[in-house]
Amino acid sequence: MAKLCQYHFPSLRRLNRAYSWSTGLTTHIVKFMYSHPMIETLHWPMITSTRIPCDSLPSLEHLSASSPSFLIRLLEGQKRASIQLKSLTNVPLAEETLWPMDALDPLSLRQLHLESIDSYSTLRSLASRFPDIVDLHLPRRGAWKENSRFVTRLARAMLRPWIRDLQLLPLT
Repeated sequence: MAKLCQYHFPSLRRLNRAYSWSTGLTTHIVKFMYSHPMIETLHWPMITSTRIPCDSLPSLEHLSASSPSFLIRLLEGQKRASIQLKSLTNVPLAEETLWPMDALDPLSLRQLHLESIDSYSTLRSLASRFPDIVDLHLPRRGAWKENSRFVTRLARAMLRPWIRDLQLLPLT
């Protein structure tokens, strides 16, 4: 049986790793990414036990990472502000995912879609670290620990100085 890393798609710009792939394939997927350095968009919904080195994705601009462990494994050990993502989506924002995000260049990150937030202090830290975000999506009710109406008012007041175009998801 051929291994995934043996296939080459010279024009590949987007890679979506589906849930159905076995976690045992992660090593082969990493090798596949190394052989496709032009990947600009990566969607990775799975928890991974294998570290995904950032240098395997030198053209990466858009990342969707709904697994905290994946995000941490991707960013850990990277130099501060060394990764120039334009957008980051499906982020489970918590204190443990915030510190590895220091590897992201705060001036290049423009779009951030949060899947969940663990606390107001984490959100406050995020706002101070990434002042140039122009597109922010906050999670729906249920992803906040506190009362959603209060969060909406607090988020608007707290983020207004940093965020030029705050878009709140409907809280229904």
